[in-house]
Amino acid sequence: METAYRQVEWHLKDWGGYEHSGINNIAYQRYPRRVIPPPSIELQIRNNADGKKLCVSDKLWNEQSDHERIKHAINLFLEVFGEFEILDEDLLPAFKVQAQRLNWEVLPKGSYPWKKICKIVMPLIKQAKKDVRSLIMARIERINASGPDFIATGKAGFHGYIIFGFENKRIYVLESIYFGNATYVFDKDWEELSQKTKAEILNQSLQKERIVHRETWLGEINRLLA
Repeated sequence: METAYRQVEWHLKDWGGYEHSGINNIAYQRYPRRVIPPPSIELQIRNNADGKKLCVSDKLWNEQSDHERIKHAINLFLEVFGEFEILDEDLLPAFKVQAQRLNWEVLPKGSYPWKKICKIVMPLIKQAKKDVRSLIMARIERINASGPDFIATGKAGFHGYIIFGFENKRIYVLESIYFGNATYVFDKDWEELSQKTKAEILNQSLQKERIVHRETWLGEINRLLA
């Protein structure tokens, strides 16, 4: 153990009514501590040679001595922006890689009883207002009752959405956990559609049907999944 000190400020009045104050250092025992200075990386807004505005870190070197700073910079960009890219000195891509961006996280195929589905969707539903959570759960429970072949949860542009795939019927139901939105139904290859953003799908009317969340919703879903 080591001896450390904390400061305590005190105030009192004497018998004559005069106020007195001061600061005392109180000694106490604690386990030894080693101070580890936090990393510090300054982010800047700069334009590259193509005139594109970028948010960039300090210059980093691909050397063993700089690997911890590189790892910290990558984690920082992932935490703040959700993505990062490695650039050269001219702020142009250092690697020419054709990346494929998926907007869905596909769950393993298999049977998903309601109790299992609840554990998956509850973290998403908790983002909604309490007074509509039961309505959201009822919609998801109804769709899942028809036995989808696979389930996928949305990310990136489709955060807050769940897709139920009925491959034999060639129907893919895109359900939002946000009350007041609509349910979108697709009859095309969902993997192809997942490469597009939500805006592209809606603007190009790529959906088979759009079912608004209102009193006729249940009848429309029953018709589709019968």
